[in-house]
Amino acid sequence: NLFAIFSMAAAFLGLGFALREMYHHDYKMNRNLSWFLTCFVPLGLVMIVINNFIVIISLVGSLVAGIDGILIISMWLKAKKFGKRKPEYSINLPPMLIMIAIFVFLLALYLSFINFSRIII
Repeated sequence: NLFAIFSMAAAFLGLGFALREMYHHDYKMNRNLSWFLTCFVPLGLVMIVINNFIVIISLVGSLVAGIDGILIISMWLKAKKFGKRKPEYSINLPPMLIMIAIFVFLLALYLSFINFSRIII
C-alpha cells in the first residue's frame, strides 16, 4: 500500500506542477491563481460534489482519452496537409474512416458525461 501511495503522490506532484506551470505561462494567470486551480478545484470536487474518488478518476480518464484521441487525429490531419518534409511512411485512411473515429471519440465523451450525471444526481 505504501508503494501505491508514493506512486500516486509522485504522479500527482508531477502533473500538478505541469498544470500549474501551464496555467501560469500559457494562460498568463497569476501564480497564486494557477496554484489554487491546480490544488483546490480537484479537492473541492472530491469533498463537495463527488464523494467517490474512483468516479472522479474514471470521469477524468474518459474525458482526457476522448479529447486526446480527437486531438491526435486533428494533429495528424494538419501535419499531413501542411507538413513540409516527406515522411518515412504514410498512413492513407479513407476520410469516412477518419470521421467514424472522431465520431466514436465524441460518442465516448457524451456517454461519459451521461454516466457522470447519473452518478451525481
